[in-house]
Amino acid sequence: MNFSEDFRAVISESIRLGESTKTLDVTMGPLIDLWGFGPDKKPTNRPSDEELVSMIKNIGVDKLTLTAQGLAKKVAGLELSFSATAKGYGIDKVAQLLESHNITNYMVEIGGELRIAGEKPNNKDWVIAIEQPDAQPGERKVHRILTPSTNGIATSGDYRIFYEMNGEIYTHLIDQQQGCQLSMT
Repeated sequence: MNFSEDFRAVISESIRLGESTKTLDVTMGPLIDLWGFGPDKKPTNRPSDEELVSMIKNIGVDKLTLTAQGLAKKVAGLELSFSATAKGYGIDKVAQLLESHNITNYMVEIGGELRIAGEKPNNKDWVIAIEQPDAQPGERKVHRILTPSTNGIATSGDYRIFYEMNGEIYTHLIDQQQGCQLSMT
């Protein structure tokens, strides 16, 4: 299998992050779908324990092998989802392009991932507002203001991506090892 240098870099970094964090795993797409946070969206029932156990057997970066020849999966049906790592890689590539044109003042944002350098056009620092997680639904309040200087920031919050079903709130933060919600608010 032949793929681009960029795709190889995203896969390689995704495997490294999956091995080191045990939580950021590019093979979790089917588990994310099962909980209702993938392209098919909200499920009508909570996944059963049997479905979760079965799903967990078929995910994990340990089931991927990246070699000079390509990428191999060790289990049939293994799927890859780069929703987290590709956004970070994308902002890095945009920043590299800007810097290659001697643009040193910028803010790049893709889906909550940011990369910031220099200053705003008015020569003031970039200011990033972090939303208050426990604000009432539909209400947007500032929790904290950051002036990150030249830096990268990744954001995610269970207060933004969630659904309610049968009186329970389910968030998009999922424990890959157990297949369950990391946070139930």
